[in-house]
Amino acid sequence: MADLPLDDNSWTQLYLDRHGIILEYLWVCDGSQYNEKVNLAIMSGEIPDIMQVTDQQYQQLYEADLLTSVDSAFYDYATADTITCTTEQGELAYEACKRNGELYAIPFVTLVKENAHVLYLRQDWLDQTGSPNPTDLASFEQILADFANPDLGGVNFSICDNKNMSFFKNVVCPMFGGAYTIWIEKDGGLAYGAIQPEIRDALAQYVTWYQNGYIDPEFITNDGPKIVEKIASSQIGLNYGPFSSPLSGWTSAAQLDENIEMSYFTIPTVTGGMAKMPIGTGIAGYWVASAECEHPEAITLMINDFIDKFYLSTSEEDANTYIDDITSGLALWQHSYCRSYRGFKNYQQSIDVGQYLNGQLDYENLTADSKGVATRIDQFKNGDISTWGWNEIYGLDGIFGAVEQLIKNDSYIQTAYYGAPTESMGSYNSTLEDLCIETFTDITVGKKDISYFDTFVEEYLAQGGQKIQDEVNEWYANK
Repeated sequence: MADLPLDDNSWTQLYLDRHGIILEYLWVCDGSQYNEKVNLAIMSGEIPDIMQVTDQQYQQLYEADLLTSVDSAFYDYATADTITCTTEQGELAYEACKRNGELYAIPFVTLVKENAHVLYLRQDWLDQTGSPNPTDLASFEQILADFANPDLGGVNFSICDNKNMSFFKNVVCPMFGGAYTIWIEKDGGLAYGAIQPEIRDALAQYVTWYQNGYIDPEFITNDGPKIVEKIASSQIGLNYGPFSSPLSGWTSAAQLDENIEMSYFTIPTVTGGMAKMPIGTGIAGYWVASAECEHPEAITLMINDFIDKFYLSTSEEDANTYIDDITSGLALWQHSYCRSYRGFKNYQQSIDVGQYLNGQLDYENLTADSKGVATRIDQFKNGDISTWGWNEIYGLDGIFGAVEQLIKNDSYIQTAYYGAPTESMGSYNSTLEDLCIETFTDITVGKKDISYFDTFVEEYLAQGGQKIQDEVNEWYANK
């Protein structure tokens, strides 16, 4: 957060000038303590007029009659731009906020579709080994075999997974049609993705790759920072991630290795074509108004302002007043209070910046935020390697070439459950995920045979999974 007063900055002045809104904070805390403070407020029954909460907190507040409906506060006050920008990915986020057909929260929409994972490959390694592009299982396996070469990165593996098996979940499972982290429609009801036959098929393949030496033997202890370190030191030439990943370890790799060249691909299916990527509801939080709030429309008015200044304005003055302070480097946009994100903001930005780079759009006609991106890419082209990642994301041959394929083909599987967390989820979810990771790790390294998967499913259901499934399907039948 930029180092400016929360209650006295350009955004609070905007709210006052446009709407007569005066923001007064009841309490301020470190982000790590926020949920605890909200929980204490819910327990006391004394909550702020407006605040952001989690899905579970939202349901608790609703059941305790501590909220007012924000249905008319949103639909009567939201601008056409706000509705368009926050429903670009669909309207599921708003459906998830409804209780008895009315909004009792306004979703903080996040970038669930353009953030879906794609493959990152070292193109210079592909060229050096003569490997094919990843178009199906066979070509992907060829890349794994070719990249597990110490002459390339100094290691004899090509997949760098972590202790939570994130590569397996987010790359291998979609290749086999699996949707590990979401609820899917099946046999007239809903079923959890992690215990479906497609996951077993993916795991069987993963076991083979482990036996072939393609998977980092240290994956059991790897965490995020360790993987970033291995990317930065050019040990691996293949990974996955959302569109923003070039700004992390890959930029460090580029700073150390001037020969690095990247290519980006959608994750293929076993037989060829694009895998459908599992995604959630696309909600980062829930904006709610207390039952005592006299002006719940203030939430919508502040979201309107954010959409206007952050996504639509091309004014240089707005850029320096509300987005980024060029002189100090402060991220002024973070001082906006109620906000919601444009679903395809970065995809559109890649199009606009691409037109600027091609000479089809003047710099002055870029939005305030896009001007900052274009400037960073120009800096890279003028020799500043520190801005390499921005060119990889928004440049002419950047990652949005792959992301665009997902968007245009709507190659997603969105969770079919978007109700409130059920009672049993709170009791069993953590234990069940531990069971998944423990079992899948044991199968991968050979402590258990792949045939144990069927026993695992029985254990999963017996240890609380069946209770959750029953509650989810009760919601599904009555939604």
